[in-house]
Amino acid sequence: MALPDRYFIDDPTTTALKFTSTLYGRESELERLHEIFENTVGSAGGRKLLCITGRSGTGKTALVDKMAAPLARKQGHFVRGKFDELGQVLPLSVIFSAFDSYCHDIAEENGPVTDAIRGSLEEELGESANALTGLMPSLKRLIKPRPTFSDESCTDAINSANRAFALFKLFLKAISSPSHPIVLFFDDIQWADQASLDMLATVMLTEQVGSLLVIYCYRDNEIGPDHPLQRQLEDYVSSDVSVSSIPVNPIDLDATNDMVSSVLQMPLGIARPLASLIQAKSEGNVFGIHAFMWSLVDDGLLRYSASLRTWEWDVDEIQNRQLSDNIAD
Repeated sequence: MALPDRYFIDDPTTTALKFTSTLYGRESELERLHEIFENTVGSAGGRKLLCITGRSGTGKTALVDKMAAPLARKQGHFVRGKFDELGQVLPLSVIFSAFDSYCHDIAEENGPVTDAIRGSLEEELGESANALTGLMPSLKRLIKPRPTFSDESCTDAINSANRAFALFKLFLKAISSPSHPIVLFFDDIQWADQASLDMLATVMLTEQVGSLLVIYCYRDNEIGPDHPLQRQLEDYVSSDVSVSSIPVNPIDLDATNDMVSSVLQMPLGIARPLASLIQAKSEGNVFGIHAFMWSLVDDGLLRYSASLRTWEWDVDEIQNRQLSDNIAD
């Protein structure tokens, strides 16, 4: 039986692999994420910690990104930070850099939410806001100009952990409310410095901050029983902090087949033999699937046939192909 025309590719620009932001095989994870989001963000649901866990390349960050649209509908914003395996230049730098970016974005909007946050900052911090501008320079765009501290007093204020933590809690209280909620998202938190973990613990355990969703994204296979993050999570549970978890595991063959079918614009049944090979090589790791398919195209093992107006591949060659050791790292 002839294939419908919609499965043939006429536009040469569509013959490259076209991955999209669509998530395949994540229906239950998305449903759980939506439930937690609606019960916490912009409501009186209190503070909640959500742990998104899984190995490298499984699509943890992509899952969190699906909250961007519903958060925007609530006039809310992400505060995003990402820790590095090699460590941070300075303790707390990832946290304050994330909030500095948030202040910049709010100032750029220059709308009703900006005005509301300016008023809240004035009420909560007053002249003390100056002590945070060295850590978050963009905060200057949201507060009234103040007389500067002397070098000595400013340095003392910034270097005082208790002072910084106290001011940070007031700052966080000012910028988070049901009318303009925030979601704190920290990626690869398994590499966080101890000072950052301590500050985030202060946020989660304080009564000053009302409704707040904090998301930790991390590789659970790199967290042992003595890891600082594991100890912190145990402390949260013993302190009655609401902690939820969404594991992000490798996708199954059906989801891989859906992805391959969509990327190559061909029917599921025709794409399945290739999807089965890719699934076996990548073990369902989403990043591994992407990288492996690109490597097949680069080496001519997966190619577009202009005469047939569809994709074709070499089964035997792909079967003998080894997945690079670092393709999903």
